[in-house]
Amino acid sequence: MANDREAGEVTGATVGSVMRALSTRGPSTRADITADTGLSRPTVSRTVAMLLSDGAIEEVKDADYAGRGRPAHLVRLSSRRADTLGIELGRGHVAFAVTDVSGRVVLSASRDTNAVSSLIDRAREALAFVVAQTAHAHVELGKLRNVVVGTPGPRYRHPDAHPAIDVSLARLARERALVADLIMRQLGVPVSVGNNTRYTALAETNRRRTAGLSVDDLIYLRVDEGIGGGIVTGGELQAGAWDAAGEMGHVSVDVNGAPCFCGGRGCLELVASLPAVIRAAGASDLDDLRERATTDPVAAAAIAGAATATGGVIAGVLAVVNPSVLVIGGSVASLPGFIDRVEAVARATAPSWATLDLVVEAAATDHVLGAIGAAAAGHAALEGAIPLVNRDA
Repeated sequence: MANDREAGEVTGATVGSVMRALSTRGPSTRADITADTGLSRPTVSRTVAMLLSDGAIEEVKDADYAGRGRPAHLVRLSSRRADTLGIELGRGHVAFAVTDVSGRVVLSASRDTNAVSSLIDRAREALAFVVAQTAHAHVELGKLRNVVVGTPGPRYRHPDAHPAIDVSLARLARERALVADLIMRQLGVPVSVGNNTRYTALAETNRRRTAGLSVDDLIYLRVDEGIGGGIVTGGELQAGAWDAAGEMGHVSVDVNGAPCFCGGRGCLELVASLPAVIRAAGASDLDDLRERATTDPVAAAAIAGAATATGGVIAGVLAVVNPSVLVIGGSVASLPGFIDRVEAVARATAPSWATLDLVVEAAATDHVLGAIGAAAAGHAALEGAIPLVNRDA
């Protein structure tokens, strides 16, 4: 009996081979695919025809063709068919990123939003934004396989049952469950909700890999309205037993300090977050704080104090995690001298081996990174590279 390759039959295995070849090579001729996969020409022809009909791939002309005869036609993964959707519901913005079956970002966008709106309202706004933008770009959402959403704040499994956790975290968990349900009902696919700064850490790692840099151990810290972060070790994003790995804003800098909503006391977020620095500086808002940062001694001292406390926390993290790259972002981190002081304090305080080869960088200012990281996590889960837990929803 003839085998699949001889008969030219289309199977799940042949589809997978063709899709992997296109993901690796990019736009290809049918001859390229035949050579890359080892499949027969009839099998490749039938598989390509089926995938074209299904919309998973598309045909384009070879832009580099310069011959006299008929130009070669290339096929590539569809730029109009979404496979994974990542969404970030930030405190001051919403963003999304759509990837194709290879994990390549085909569309992304962000927009400012009301910082005091509820999580569910931001989710509704983000969904409307996604639908409008994808329709305008002719990107199809009908065959999405999953959605990953990043939101601010720690994530716990059973906050109602844990006496040390403030009621606000219980409310946040319930809001996240509502967000997951809302998106799942509208798009009809599985939805996972996680922490936005951890997804940004993954995006920062992948951004460096795309640039040809080898980065397997990275710490991302966002100092903004709140303080969060993410830890990548061995190339993998860390979650922790309670999905709260990377919550550097809730490391105590004063064991006798004020109680924090997280259940701890004297947390870094209480002294170095944007609201805390604005209060300490006597400023009215971020713009006022930025204007006074280099002219007002009180404002300068508030920024320096926040940076010093942050540097002390980072020193401890460096000693424990030993990353090769530290990336710092957020509105507070963008204030004059903040990152330099954090680095100086961390290097002066941490063990020398923890800082010997350390690279400290400012984070990318692109507001879609959290969404891109969420989409990357979703793609990796579909590929079996990482598990995606959904303990809130």
